[in-house]
Amino acid sequence: MIARVLVYLISIPAVSGLSEPVRAILGFSRHWRCMPSLALTAWSMTHSWISASYALLDYAGKRGGRPSPSQPDISARLIRLAQSGNRVLRLKGGDPCVFGRGGEEALALAAAGIAFRIVPGITAGIGGLAYAGIPVTHRETNSAVMFVTGHDTDGKVPGGLDWNAIARGAPVLVLYMASRNLSNIANRLLCAGRRSDEPVAIISKATTPAQSVRVSTLGEIVEAPGTIPAPAVIVIGDVVRLRIALDWFGTQHQGIP
Repeated sequence: MIARVLVYLISIPAVSGLSEPVRAILGFSRHWRCMPSLALTAWSMTHSWISASYALLDYAGKRGGRPSPSQPDISARLIRLAQSGNRVLRLKGGDPCVFGRGGEEALALAAAGIAFRIVPGITAGIGGLAYAGIPVTHRETNSAVMFVTGHDTDGKVPGGLDWNAIARGAPVLVLYMASRNLSNIANRLLCAGRRSDEPVAIISKATTPAQSVRVSTLGEIVEAPGTIPAPAVIVIGDVVRLRIALDWFGTQHQGIP
């Protein structure tokens, strides 16, 4: 007998692209409303298709250094809601399993004997860059890319990483959650041999009307990291130079057809 799925770990970008059969499985109507008995543990409450009339909205977003629900508390809430008979939709801002703690939540659900599904989405290190006019790979600039988290569980630069190997490992580096440690990370990369004039792009609030992109260099970032609006994804490498020609989103918002 197949267990009834009670928890879905899904990304917000994936929701908008779901096929009708998948939306039906999750309990969405054609008008993007959630069926009764659906508990929505969400990353953001700003999406118009979320209806408080049809679902319990349970905010569980991380807020970059400010008071936020702890990961054990979020996992416990998912289990508690599912055990109460709800179908639970856990919304993420990107792919659930790319620095999104989807693996931790799935393990907690598995340990509690709760059936779940993981619906992959578009991670910020790919989708956010595309909205900044920066392809994550291009055959004239890089045949490899590396995704790196910018902080450890204590909020500091990850101490267990070999930054010398990272600096040599790929022409393009994409940093998640690195805003507060960016100057430190840039300095480590320079000490490991990366060029001081290597371009860096900082994409804040990617894909939203408030999106901003700052282009700099590793050397400049060390000297003056500046204020970085969160959430932000950071890309280092010559692929950043392609933004000059490919900034379709910025051009669109300037009113150019």
